Amino acid sequence: MPTSHDVEAEVRATVLALFETWRMMGVEATDASLAHFADDFTGLGTGPGDYYPDREAVRTLFVREKEDMTYTSTLDILWMTVRLLHPTLALVEGQMRSEIYLESETHVVEPRFSFVLANRNQRW
Repeated sequence: MPTSHDVEAEVRATVLALFETWRMMGVEATDASLAHFADDFTGLGTGPGDYYPDREAVRTLFVREKEDMTYTSTLDILWMTVRLLHPTLALVEGQMRSEIYLESETHVVEPRFSFVLANRNQRW
């Protein structure tokens, strides 16, 4: 039986893989990112009306964002915590740092993130 430390490591690896695939460009990268989302996914963003009722809405968001990404950037995770709410349910909270290089200027953003992940069929 996996320990809570093992489960936390699995969840952490899943979140890191999602961020890595999201940064990549192209349809394949979008599909790789969406592979981390459950078929019955729903989500909320931080702005008014940021509601994503399904995976297709997230796909539309990712495609739109990637079309606007004509710049280079970095992405680092400043901190991330994983709390097991149940052996098959985890809350992930953290903060990332991205340096965006645009028109010979560097812009730094440090947004926070939170996810609730469920383990289904041995997959977070």
